[in-house]
Parts: sequence; C-alpha cells; structure tokens
Amino acid sequence: MGLLDDYSGPPGLGMAPRPSRAHQIVLDNLYFNLRSVLPESKYLVLTEDAIYKRGKKDRAPDIVVYEKTGSDPEKDLAALMFIEINDHKNLKALEKKIDEVMSYVATVQEAFIYRYDTGAWKKYSKLPKPSARQSYSDALSLQLSGMT
Repeated sequence: MGLLDDYSGPPGLGMAPRPSRAHQIVLDNLYFNLRSVLPESKYLVLTEDAIYKRGKKDRAPDIVVYEKTGSDPEKDLAALMFIEINDHKNLKALEKKIDEVMSYVATVQEAFIYRYDTGAWKKYSKLPKPSARQSYSDALSLQLSGMT
C-alpha cells in the first residue's frame, strides 16, 4: 500500500495488494509513537491519507503528518512530512513518486522511506540545511529510528 498503489478505483476489497505483516507492524508502531510524542493541538497523524490527487490517481503515503493551521480539522491542515514503509521492491518507482509528491505539495518539507528488510532510513528534504542523519526529522525535531 502507499504511494505505489492506485486508490482511484471503486471502493471495496481488492483495490490494492495487502501489505505484509512486517509492513503493518512497522506502520502500527510508527503511527502509535508519532501520535504519542507529537502534540495533538499542533499535529494530525494519519495513515494512508490521500495527500493529493493528480488526475484520477490519489497519492496516499503510509503515514502523513499534518500541521494544524486553523480550527477546522478537515480543511485547516498542511502536509508537513510523510513516511513510506517498504522493503527492497520497487524502490526506484517509489523514489520517483516521492519526488512527484514533494514537487506538487508545497507544504511538504520532508519525506522518508523506511526499509523494514534492512532497518535503513532514507530522507528527502526541501529544508535549507537538513541534518545528515537519515532518520532525523528536522521538520518535527524528532528522531524516527527508535519508533519502528
């Protein structure tokens, strides 16, 4: 699931391939830990949320962190960063989709790929002087590596 899948079809079973159990465990841990450390008054953490639509295709990263910009939780949100959870498969295609999302969503400052097969992080950043640590979110001032 995530950026490589097409969610534009009719709702129901069989829209996208089922993620592996390892993927789901990492997704659950990251979501829980991000929700635990980020102040709810300032951030909203969602899984598989369509960060934007391009034509008939949604782009829905595994985890999106939104900054709350007003009082309406549906409209007053700015996507700040997102995380894709993957193994060795389709990495080049995933990197292309990350570049696409980062170029079309102006508010996104960072994106990450977490490879659960190796435990490695890779960071993509629009920030002027990002930390060299691949698992550190400069946008959130947060180390992600212990959250998986």
